[in-house]
Amino acid sequence: MNNKHLINNIDPYDFEVEKIGEATLYTKNVPWSSVIHVRFLFNFGALHDDEGKEGTAHFLEHMIFQGNPLYKDKFEIDQFSKTYTLDSLNAFTGFNHVSVHFRCLPEHLGDALEGTYNMIQKSYLRDEDIESERSIITQEAWGRYINEEHIAYIKKELKNLFHTVPDRLRINRPLGWPDTIKNIQKSDLEKVRDFGFTQKTLSVVVAGVVNEEVKKTIRDCVLKFPEGNEIKKIYIPNEVTAPLEKIWVYTKKEMGLTNNKQAGVNLSAGTIKNYPCTDAVKDLTSNLLRELLFKEIRHNHSWCYKVSASFGSTEDFTFGELGTTIEPDHVIETVKLLKQVVEEVIDGKHLKEFDQEKKLMIDRKLAVELTTDDIASKATGDLRMDGEIENRKKSFENLEAVSYEDITKLLTELFKGKTLLCEVFLPDEYKTEDIKSALKTILS
Repeated sequence: MNNKHLINNIDPYDFEVEKIGEATLYTKNVPWSSVIHVRFLFNFGALHDDEGKEGTAHFLEHMIFQGNPLYKDKFEIDQFSKTYTLDSLNAFTGFNHVSVHFRCLPEHLGDALEGTYNMIQKSYLRDEDIESERSIITQEAWGRYINEEHIAYIKKELKNLFHTVPDRLRINRPLGWPDTIKNIQKSDLEKVRDFGFTQKTLSVVVAGVVNEEVKKTIRDCVLKFPEGNEIKKIYIPNEVTAPLEKIWVYTKKEMGLTNNKQAGVNLSAGTIKNYPCTDAVKDLTSNLLRELLFKEIRHNHSWCYKVSASFGSTEDFTFGELGTTIEPDHVIETVKLLKQVVEEVIDGKHLKEFDQEKKLMIDRKLAVELTTDDIASKATGDLRMDGEIENRKKSFENLEAVSYEDITKLLTELFKGKTLLCEVFLPDEYKTEDIKSALKTILS
């Protein structure tokens, strides 16, 4: 089946690419689509925030919905979204990117682009709107961080993991901290808008009903953005160093969390981002370990409801993480099983399960049913993480090429290296020193 990567005779991720001024345009005509998905992806984010002003990029993302010369306030922007973008207009801030996106009927593309451009480039940034939104973002932050004790714990945890990284880059989420959100001023928002929302940082992903008229309308919009300059490069270490404490055990009270009757267990490790393996290797490793751990910890022992196994890459490193939420009395046994399963895979004891998971992944890829939103989302995610869109043909080739040896090499690199970290989170009535002592024996 030479064309198995095709869906309705097209490769949905084989995008056309062209330069528009300093920006890059990615377009894909999707024959079964009745709409157009547009995603503006700007190559800046929370890691570009100034020290003491963490959360500025995220704050700006909120402010573009507050009013501009075309739509004067939040209500008019809301009505604009309902009229021209099927009420889909939204935005997202990451560590290295800001995305503004919508979908629309083809006849509304021009109006949708004009309104979105005005939001991005010409937001009023009025003082009263800034203060109103500051209150909302602060509440969003407290919804994540809960209390001062939890913030202190998070910062301590981040320093344990990323102690060689400058303080300003040790952030937990793009929204910043409650105390830094207080410091953000109008001039900070204007500064970020001026260097961030330009052609130089812009990629546009368009999927759906795409023809030459649509492309021209997009090009005309893109060329309205200022050309811009190169933005500062973010410091990324050449290696992932060992955590300061390799065994990390805390009670819920020490974490600033409400006590409950469950414990959390995680084994994790990291390596450099450009570790030589494909996303297919990471995905298949995730599926294989998840299946093996689920069978062992849930089916064979009934200690938990679910397990997790994640292998992937962030903007700056490749990671592996195994974890579960379990009955507290079984913490030590669970760590032993996590370690045991990894070692069994490395020792070649699960080739049968590997073959089964690989076949299942290929079959699922063959059976996938894609919407235009799926296509636009996957393409944008590829650009954020890898700087290019992997087409479906290449994804099949990469998956079929994965060998058992690839899995064992990745697991050895991560879990047999110096960056291994064991984390345990306990109910308040448990003694952390007892658990630490037992874990030192297991992980020595």
